[in-house]
Amino acid sequence: MIVDGKKIAQDIISELKRVIKKLERSPKLFVVLVGQNNVTARYVSLKQKIAKKIGINVEIARFKESVTTETLIQAIKAAADTVDGIIVQLPLPSHIDKQAVLNTVPIELDVDVLGNASNEKFQKGTNTILPPVIASINEILIRGNVNVNGKRAVVVGKGALVGRPAAVWLTNQGADVVSLDSKSENFVEEIQKADIIVTGAGVPNLIKPDMIKYGVVLLDAATSELEGSLVGDTSSACSAKASLYSPVPGGIGPITIATLLNNLVLLSK
Repeated sequence: MIVDGKKIAQDIISELKRVIKKLERSPKLFVVLVGQNNVTARYVSLKQKIAKKIGINVEIARFKESVTTETLIQAIKAAADTVDGIIVQLPLPSHIDKQAVLNTVPIELDVDVLGNASNEKFQKGTNTILPPVIASINEILIRGNVNVNGKRAVVVGKGALVGRPAAVWLTNQGADVVSLDSKSENFVEEIQKADIIVTGAGVPNLIKPDMIKYGVVLLDAATSELEGSLVGDTSSACSAKASLYSPVPGGIGPITIATLLNNLVLLSK
C-alpha cells in the first residue's frame, strides 16, 4: 500500500480544526526565521497558511543572516510568555550556536522536540509529544496496522531530525533496531533483512528494489533534489515489493506539518 500523506494530513488537520473551535482562545505559534533561504521561507509560509485555516495564530520573527546567537536567544525569551509554541526554523547560519538557541525554547513550548530537555524526555518515553517526523511515522504505522514490537527495524541516517529520534522511538516500541548510514559496510545485508526501514539519509535513490524483501514496511523521510525534482532515499520502484510505502513527495512530508500543529494544540491545552 502506498501512503497517501496528503489524505492523512488532511484528516489530522480537520480534527484539529474541530478541537480548536472548542478552545477558549486560539493557540499561538512563534517562528524564528533567519536569512533569505527561499525553500525554507516557502516551508514556513505553508505552515502559516495551514495554521491560519484551522484557527492558529502564527507570528514570524525574521532576522538577517548576520544575526547573533544572543539576539535569537533574547527574542525567544521575550516571546515565551505570550505564545503556546515556538519553532526555530532550521538550518541556522554556521556562526550561530544552534543548540544554545534550541535549548532556550522552554520544554512546554518545544513543538519540534529539539531542545535538550524535551529530547531527553522523548528518549525516556515520558514526553507528552513526539517529534513531528516520529509522530508522522507513528500515524502511518497505526493506520497501516503495523505492530513494531519484535520486528527487525533498520534506520538509515543518523541525523537529529530523522535518524536518531527514529532509532530511539523504534527501540522504545520494542523493535530490534540497527542504525546505518550510506557508507556502512554491511548496508545491503542489513537492508535485506529488515522488516521495517526508515530512511533519512538524504541520498537520492539509495535504496533499490533488489535490496529489500517482499512485504517490508518502507518509510522514506528524506528529501533531496535530483535533476530539479524532489526525491527521497528510495527508488519509487520499491513500492512494488513493500507492504507499506511512503513516497517522496506526498508521503511523510505533508503529515509532518499536521503533526507539528497537533503538537502545538496538545501543549496549549
